[in-house]
Amino acid sequence: MEGTLARVKPAYGGGSLVNLAASIAGHFGVPSAHPGLDASLRPELAGAERVVFLVCDGLGASQFEAHLSAGALPDLRRLLASGDAWQCRITSVFPSTTAAALSSIHTGLTPAEHGYLGYSVWLDDGPGVTDLLLARDRQTKEARPAPAGPASIFARLSQAGVRCRVVNAADFAESALSRWHFAGAEYRRWYSANTLPSQIADAVDASGPTYVWAYWPAHDPVCHVHGPASSEAADELAAFDGTLRRLIARLPHDGRTVLLIAGDHGHRRLDPDQAVDLGAWSPQPPAGDRTATYLRTEPGLAEALASFAEVTPMPRVWEDGWFGGPPADPSFRVRTGDLLAVAREGRQFVWHPGGAGQTGSLLWRGGHGGWAADEMLVPLIAVRL
Repeated sequence: MEGTLARVKPAYGGGSLVNLAASIAGHFGVPSAHPGLDASLRPELAGAERVVFLVCDGLGASQFEAHLSAGALPDLRRLLASGDAWQCRITSVFPSTTAAALSSIHTGLTPAEHGYLGYSVWLDDGPGVTDLLLARDRQTKEARPAPAGPASIFARLSQAGVRCRVVNAADFAESALSRWHFAGAEYRRWYSANTLPSQIADAVDASGPTYVWAYWPAHDPVCHVHGPASSEAADELAAFDGTLRRLIARLPHDGRTVLLIAGDHGHRRLDPDQAVDLGAWSPQPPAGDRTATYLRTEPGLAEALASFAEVTPMPRVWEDGWFGGPPADPSFRVRTGDLLAVAREGRQFVWHPGGAGQTGSLLWRGGHGGWAADEMLVPLIAVRL
């Protein structure tokens, strides 16, 4: 699979996941802080009473297109070839990671506005780094309060009379992130992603305007462990394709249902033999992700990492608009530290005290968080039923 590490900036003005969320909200008559998708990227929602949005975690555009061409998604390929499905590319947010991207999907806001600025961040001036997905200290594993976020799109839609339902894993139902993201929606738990067709079909069985969001999480860890171009990733997408075929057969075919499918971010290929242990230079654990890491200034750190990463002062990252504007709260600047290190091709960052080696860390063959096209560009597919 041929990918690219060319830099792609989030298209917050009309070509990103933020704008897709705005288009969905706008379809139901709920205004957003950002414009909807540009006309050339906008799925046709006019006349749709039911909108189903299924996110496949970690599905990048280049990876999707390569596996589609290779035959891993035969049913979706048939729908696209026949014109029964429509496809384009949009951008994720920065950083290109689940905590930031899903928070934007579920609020219609940029990371600068909702504050979930990475997989892990500093929430104060102390040394502890908080894992935002699990609401715990990344090093000690002790529970830490998750930061409050702005109102979810579900809260706003439900107030406008739209029935909102979420079909998501039972394991995520009680997490702090889910309680925030899905406020205003009915949470329907699945215990196997293979039951998504039945559960989504049941969720759309309602009168009046309905928004259903559903999640396929397993593709992301498969890509981390085996790599986005692996046969294992193709296996996972084949399973996803079969689920889509069964889902489409179960949904109402009355011209008033639209199924949207997208990734939250992509993956780039990593070489475990090129992992860089930041503990050799920094006594404090970093924040962020493995390919886009947040660091606090240490003497000589930026120079030491120059051959492994593109290192940028964090004020410049904010000023250049990567997070989608100035911080909505001044404390958000603390969350991202002093430096951004974006790993060079094949590299990933891990951390052990004193640079003690790789023991205890799973070294990945696929990763995300950075600004490479493979991480930043995601497919958007629409099927009108």
